[in-house]
Amino acid sequence: MLLLALITLSTATSADDLHFERRIRPLLIERCCKCHSAEQQKGGLLLDSRAALLQGGETGPAIDPANPDNSLLLQAVRQENGLEMPPDGKLTNEQIQALTQWIRQGAPWPGTASTETATTAAADIIPAPLPPNSSHLAGSLQLWLKADSLQLADNDTVPIWPDHSGHGRDLSATKGVREGGTGQPGSFVQHSNLRGRPAVRFSATTGLAASPGNPVDIRGDAPLTITIVMNLQQFAGQPSHSSVFCIGDPAHAADPGRPLAALIEIDQTQQSALDFAGGWGHDATLGPGSFQTLFNKPVILTVVRTPGPIQSTTRFHINGRHVPAHRTATGVPDNHSSIPDLRHRSDIGMFLGKALSWCGGIQGDIGEVVVWNSALSDADRLAVESYLGEKYGLWIDEDRSVAKPAAYTESEKRHWAWQPLRNITPPAVQNPSWARNPIDQFLLAALESDGLQPPAEIDKRTFLRRVTFDLTGLPPTPAELDAFLADHSPQACDTVVDRLLQSRHYGERWGRHWLDLVRYAESTANDANAVMGQAWRYRNYVINAFNDDLPWDQFLIEQLAGDLLPPTDSVAVNTRRIIATGYLMIGPKALAETDKEQSRLDIVDDQIDVTGRAMLGLTLACARCHDHKFDPIRATDYYALAGILRSTEPFQNEVRNATMWWEFPVPQGPGTPPVMVMAPRETQPRNLRVHLRGNRFTLGKIVPRGTPGIIAAAMPTTDNSNMPVIDPHQNSSGRLELARWIASPRNPLTARVLTNRVWQLHFGTGIVATPDNFGTRGDPPANPDLLDWLTGQFIQSGWSVRQLHRMIVLSRTYRLPNLQSETADNLRSTRKSSVFRIRRRRLSAEELRDALLLTSGQLDADPGGSESGDFLISKSEDINALIRPNRVAADDEFYTSFRKRSVYLPIVRNMLPDVLALFDAADPNGVTAVRNETTVASQGLFLLNHPFVLQQAQAFAKRVTAETRLSDQQRIELAHQLALGRSAGADELSDTLNFLIGFQNSPELHDTPLAERQLAAWQALCQTLLCSSEFLYVE
Repeated sequence: MLLLALITLSTATSADDLHFERRIRPLLIERCCKCHSAEQQKGGLLLDSRAALLQGGETGPAIDPANPDNSLLLQAVRQENGLEMPPDGKLTNEQIQALTQWIRQGAPWPGTASTETATTAAADIIPAPLPPNSSHLAGSLQLWLKADSLQLADNDTVPIWPDHSGHGRDLSATKGVREGGTGQPGSFVQHSNLRGRPAVRFSATTGLAASPGNPVDIRGDAPLTITIVMNLQQFAGQPSHSSVFCIGDPAHAADPGRPLAALIEIDQTQQSALDFAGGWGHDATLGPGSFQTLFNKPVILTVVRTPGPIQSTTRFHINGRHVPAHRTATGVPDNHSSIPDLRHRSDIGMFLGKALSWCGGIQGDIGEVVVWNSALSDADRLAVESYLGEKYGLWIDEDRSVAKPAAYTESEKRHWAWQPLRNITPPAVQNPSWARNPIDQFLLAALESDGLQPPAEIDKRTFLRRVTFDLTGLPPTPAELDAFLADHSPQACDTVVDRLLQSRHYGERWGRHWLDLVRYAESTANDANAVMGQAWRYRNYVINAFNDDLPWDQFLIEQLAGDLLPPTDSVAVNTRRIIATGYLMIGPKALAETDKEQSRLDIVDDQIDVTGRAMLGLTLACARCHDHKFDPIRATDYYALAGILRSTEPFQNEVRNATMWWEFPVPQGPGTPPVMVMAPRETQPRNLRVHLRGNRFTLGKIVPRGTPGIIAAAMPTTDNSNMPVIDPHQNSSGRLELARWIASPRNPLTARVLTNRVWQLHFGTGIVATPDNFGTRGDPPANPDLLDWLTGQFIQSGWSVRQLHRMIVLSRTYRLPNLQSETADNLRSTRKSSVFRIRRRRLSAEELRDALLLTSGQLDADPGGSESGDFLISKSEDINALIRPNRVAADDEFYTSFRKRSVYLPIVRNMLPDVLALFDAADPNGVTAVRNETTVASQGLFLLNHPFVLQQAQAFAKRVTAETRLSDQQRIELAHQLALGRSAGADELSDTLNFLIGFQNSPELHDTPLAERQLAAWQALCQTLLCSSEFLYVE
C-alpha cells in the first residue's frame, strides 16, 4: 500500500493536522484503502490524497468543499441516496462525525515522512502473535497448561494443573495417585521469575503427570511440537538427568534399539546439556554445556520434530532462534539416527519433573506447556512464540523482532526545545531602579535597545481586579478593594498577592486550567456516555494540589504513577496518590466497542496525546500510524510509550456493550469507611509492536518500553546519564520511571512547558505562543533567555507554582497597561516587547458564572464534593449493568440552581450547560491549551434572557435594596462597587436615578404594586451592570 508515500503538504492548521492524523488517516487506511488505493481502484476512486478526493471517481468528486455535507463520501458512509460504503459494515456514528468535521474543515491532508517502521518489509518481521489454539492449530493441539488460568492464592499448592486443549489431560501430583508415583504438588506463584508472571514453581520433589488412560495422539514416528515457558535453576543434589517434560517411555527395561519417548531433559553428565531424549541414548542433543547459560533465565523452548531419524529431524528453538543440534566430530552415532517408535506407558501419561522415583527432579518456574501432534511451520511456531513472548515479556529472535534505536541527524538534534536549560543572567539595563524583580530587566532591556521607555503602571484599583481574577477567578469585594486602597505601604501588593495565593479559591481557579488540559469530564462520551461517578475525586485532587502548592514534579509523578510510589505511613497520602491516577482514567472511552483490545489501545492513544501535549508540549500521538511528519518523534517512540501505558489496565470487565472501568475501595483503617476511587490497575507488562499504519492487525517490530529518543540523543552525556531509564524486561509497567523521566529537572521540556503556560495565562500569550507544541511546527520562544531564566527559578524554588505566580504578578511588567490601552504605545511599537504585552480579556465561562453569583450574594463558597457525581448517578439510566448511561440534559434545572463555584459543576461530554458552552469553556473531549474567545449573538441573548442570569440580577437587586438605611444614590454606588469595583461617575449617577424613576413609572407596570415596580427597576439596573463590558472584561 502506497498511501503514506503519496500525500502532499498542505496549509492545514496544527489542530486540523492532529484531527487528520488521529482520526481520519487511520480510518481511511483501515476501512477504505482496501478498495480505493493504488493497488485497487474500485469505481475509479482513489482515497490517497486530497487531490484524488477532489477528482473523485465514476460518480463524481468524493468531496465538495463548497457544500461539504452533500459530499458523495459522506452520503456513502451515511448510506444515503443508494450509496453504501464501506461494504463490510457501516461506520460508527463517531467515525462519521469525524469525517464530517474533517470535510467541513476543507479536508486538510498534511504531508508525512516515509519511515523505516512504516515500510519495513514483511519478511523481516516476526509473524503476528497467535494463541496455541488458533483455528488452524486447534486440530493438532494436544495439551495446553497455562499457569495464569489457575484460580489460586499466592503460594497455594497445585495438586492439579488443568489442561486447556479441550482434551481433559490435566496433570496432577503422582504421589499416592499413580502407581509408583513420588511427585509432590507444585506451588502457585503469582509473581514468578518469569518476568513476574504467574507460574507453577517446581522443587526437586515436584512431579505432575496426566492419566495413562487419556494419552496424547502421538505414537510411533509421529511429528510433534512441544513448547515450554520456563526459568530453571541449578540446585544442590541435582540428579544426573533432570526430567523437564516427557511423552512416552524413556525407561524401557532394555535397549529397544530406537527412541520410545519424547523427553526434554538436562543431562548433568554433559555439563548441563539440553537433550531431546528417546531413552537409552537414542537422543538429539544441543551438546555439552548447552543449557548452562540458560539457568536462571526465562526462556521459551520449542522442540519441533518431523518423521525420520531423531537427530536429523529434531529442531531446537530457544526464544525463537534455531539452535543447531550437536554432532560429533566423527559424525552422528547410529543410535542418534534411529527412527522413533513413541509408546505410551501404562502407569502414567505425560509428566513434568519427578513424577516417578527414577525421574530426575527440576527446580524453577514453569508458566506454560503446549503440545501439538504436528510439526509446526516456522511461521506458525514463531507466531505462537510471539504470543508467549508478549505474554511473558520475552523477545523472540531479537535481531529480527526488536526495533533498533532510532538515529537522529544533527539538524534534528539542534532544535531549541531539546536543549538543556541554560544558566541565564538577567540582562543589564540603563535604569535598574525601575525593575522590581529580574523579569522587569528583560522587558526594560528590550525597550531600551530600541530607545523606548516603559509606559506608566495601571492604578491600584485596576491592578487589584486584574490580579484577583487572575489568581482566584473571582472579582475583589468592596471590602478588599477598600483595604488595598488604604494600604500605602511598600508591601501592599505583596500582602494582597500572598492573601490571594493562600485562598482556597486560588486552587479552584488554577486547578481548572489543568482540568482543561487533561480533558476532565464525568462521562465517557461515545456510545453510552456513561457516568463516571468517582471522577470528582480527581478534580478535587487537582484543586487541593494547587492549594497545597504540591511541587509540580511531584504533581506529575502522582498522576502518572501515584499507585506505584512506595507507600507512606499516611493513609491520606497513599489514598491521594491513588486518586491522582484518575488522570489516566478520565478520558473518553468506547465501552460498546466489541474489539476490547482496540478500545484499550484507543485509550492509550488518548493518554499519550494528553501526556505529550499537557506535560511535554509535544504532539506525540501524531506518530501512531507513522513517524511524526515534522518532529523527530518516531513511530517507535510512540509504541515505546504505548507499551508502558498498555501495561496498565483501565477495565475491570469486558461486558460486550457495557465494559466497566476500574472502581475499587481503598481501605482507610479501622473504624473508617473505605474510599471508593476510579483508578487503573497494573497489569502484565508488555512491549508492543509497531502497528503499521496504526492497524493493530498489521504488526511491525517489537519496541522496548521507553521514552522519546530525541531527548537523550540531543542531551549531553553527563545529563543523560542521570535521567531515569526503563528496563524493557522489568516486571513493572515502567509508568513510575516514565513519570520520573518527565518530572526530572534535566528534562528540557517539562519545566519550560509549565513556566510558559503560567506566563500565557497571565499575559494572554506564552513566551512560546504554541503552549502545547514545542516541536518544530510550534513557534520558537519570543524571548528564549526569559523562558530559561524563569524556568530555572521555578525549578530552584522546588517546582513551586505558587512562587512562580508570585514572581510574575509582583513584577512591574505585570502592572503595565494592556495592549489595547492608549498608554501602551511603546509596548506596541517594538516586536521585542511582544511577549510582555498583557491582553484585555473576557472573563472565562467559569469566571463569568462565579462573578454573577458572588456579585448577587448567592455564591456558596464552600468547596464542592461529590455533588456532581451523585447528581449524575441519580439521573442516569439503570440498564442492569455496572455502567449507567447519562440522562442529564444541558438545560437541566440543576445547572441553574447550583450555587457552588463552576469548577464543581457536573461536566458531561457533548452536553455542557449553556453558561459554559456559550462562553467557550474547554471541550472535555480533547486537550485545551488556549480557550477560544468568541463573540456571538447567542451570548448576548443568554445574558438578557437566561433564567440563571435573571435570578442573579434579581438577587443582586434584593441585596442592594435590602440596605434600607441607604439612599437610592448610595445604593447605586453600592451596586457599582459590587459589580464593577468602582464608584459611579456623576453622569452615571444622574442617568441611573432617572432610569430608576422612569422604569418604575412605565405604563407597562402601571397596575403592578409599588414594591414590585421598584424591585423590577433595580433588577433591570443590576442586570445592565452584569451585562456591561466593564463587568465582562478584565483590563
